[in-house]
Amino acid sequence: MNIPYISALGEGDDECVSLANHLDCYLISRDSDYYCYNLYQGYVPFDYVDINPIKKNSYYYLSAQLFTIDSLFDRFNGLNHSTLSLACCLCGNDYIDGHLVETILNHIIATVEKSKENQTSKKNRTTHWYVMQWIRQFDDVEIALQKSLEPIKTISEKSKIEMKLRLALQSYLNPTDTLIYRFASSSNENLLKNPHFVKLARDYLDIFHLVTKNFRLVLKLKIIFFLD
Repeated sequence: MNIPYISALGEGDDECVSLANHLDCYLISRDSDYYCYNLYQGYVPFDYVDINPIKKNSYYYLSAQLFTIDSLFDRFNGLNHSTLSLACCLCGNDYIDGHLVETILNHIIATVEKSKENQTSKKNRTTHWYVMQWIRQFDDVEIALQKSLEPIKTISEKSKIEMKLRLALQSYLNPTDTLIYRFASSSNENLLKNPHFVKLARDYLDIFHLVTKNFRLVLKLKIIFFLD
């Protein structure tokens, strides 16, 4: 159908977010992880799309529900993109095994249970609710991360979990954008028919080469300095 496409090499969540933000468009999917990404135009859950066309005046449209991250922040006052990202990691996702953070979750749930400020019915308290309720007290994600690690007693285990959490955080805070780069080098000729993708790829490559050139220059200077 002459529709440009390309596949991610691994987990495609952050790649799709980056691509959607580059194109300034909505992201539609059945993956609930997208509720927690900073999508500029928002996320459309596929299950909330009515595929039966609705006619209005002289055109047709599909009814859908649009979710934006700000609506979640309105529900959990004090939450921000960074702390929400950590909350997602603590709940377990494609990058973090839930068993790895089980001790942290138990501690968080016990702490929130002791609070008398919670008015939410217990039957409506999910793991995600507990974590977001606990983490919204922190403005800084670094402080929240260190606090979350306190229940881990052994230094080696704490370092292991911290490293995995930090790596997982990058998916939400700094989504990779190699899809844009690979649009230019793909063997799929169909991609090159779309001038918008071509321009994005060229802009990306220009920046990529500039950064690479500067990095090599800095590296060369460091080597010369070291040898001297």
